[in-house]
Amino acid sequence: MKNIFVVAAVLLTATAQLQAQITITPAKKMIARQYLQSEVNRYELSMQKNGQRIVRAVLEDAITLMPAKNQLLRVQTLLVKGKPMSIDSVLVTLDAFQPIYHAGTNPRRSVQLKYDYALGKIIGQYTPKRQVKKQAKTHIIQQQVPAPYFDSNVYEMMLRFLPLKTGLKAKFPAYAYESAQRNGVRWYEIQEVALQKFNQQACFVVKVKNEQRQIVYYWINQQNRTLYKYEIHLPNGRKVLFTKV
Repeated sequence: MKNIFVVAAVLLTATAQLQAQITITPAKKMIARQYLQSEVNRYELSMQKNGQRIVRAVLEDAITLMPAKNQLLRVQTLLVKGKPMSIDSVLVTLDAFQPIYHAGTNPRRSVQLKYDYALGKIIGQYTPKRQVKKQAKTHIIQQQVPAPYFDSNVYEMMLRFLPLKTGLKAKFPAYAYESAQRNGVRWYEIQEVALQKFNQQACFVVKVKNEQRQIVYYWINQQNRTLYKYEIHLPNGRKVLFTKV
């Protein structure tokens, strides 16, 4: 009888370890560098309307590796009818994805952030776009934000290069500056990693939830980590789909 209890205890402990949630932060051991390469991908942004898929825009996603500087540059350009609607650039360390610099502009605002990751400092500026009869005012950003965290424009890319496996459950922090009132570190949760085929290719399907109650599913090639598509489930029930073209 004692042996049965011992075996049961071992099985319960092993199960708990398999299901335990880990915390992912910028670290060399977290990045599977063999999959990293300079590349440019394009994704159609679409929504479902009356049962039909309507393409609204195209997202161009460019990754440039700079090994000599131990840096990686990611530039995302959202094109609407062929014209840039928003551009976001982020510079991180190549080996661990620690944030260095972020710049973004869209019709609502422009923002520049410079990270002193080791000291936990973020400096920069935020400018809302000019409105009718109202002068746009630039806000100086000077914040003390202790590490660890990713830049918010990196985590989708970061998911591709994690040591993914089925059953993985994890959480990770990402810093975002949306306005003077809305900024700081937010936590994201990897709720599930499963295997599924997409266009006859074996994929990891990674389910991520954020603090805004949005659920996002990512289809990532199991062998080369190509991101084929991701699907955003909004709290209001609507879905936004990005599909590689």
